[in-house]
Amino acid sequence: MQHPQGATSEAAVLAAYLVGALVGSGQLVSATAITIAILLLLTAKDPLERFALRIPPREITTFVSFLLIVGVILPVLPDQGYTPFDLNPRHTWLVVVAVSALSYASYVTQTLVQARESVLLTALLGGRLLEHRHDACARPPFA
Repeated sequence: MQHPQGATSEAAVLAAYLVGALVGSGQLVSATAITIAILLLLTAKDPLERFALRIPPREITTFVSFLLIVGVILPVLPDQGYTPFDLNPRHTWLVVVAVSALSYASYVTQTLVQARESVLLTALLGGRLLEHRHDACARPPFA
């Protein structure tokens, strides 16, 4: 019986090309980090595949959406104020990230523990997040 054809080999070849380009441009640290990450992912391919088959597709989509919010959109936003109100797109998006992270953490705790305990854990996490944010805001801006 033949196994279904995956895209692992093609992705590894593209990653090797990227690593070669990074080495050629003198970015050895990035090339090494990517190589180690690829090696770890290829080594753990079978356990990761079994794990992914147990997770419903909707949950994978939710997690990828969260990664998109944090890892793709946040880094490209400018970190400077606009308008007379000094609105900073990066700081505004950090609020979106914090709320999304809290919501996602609540969802994960609800799936892992009983509903009553998950509410308590989410409340503690949210309180800790707000406490940390309050401490950061309590400092004088030009101290």
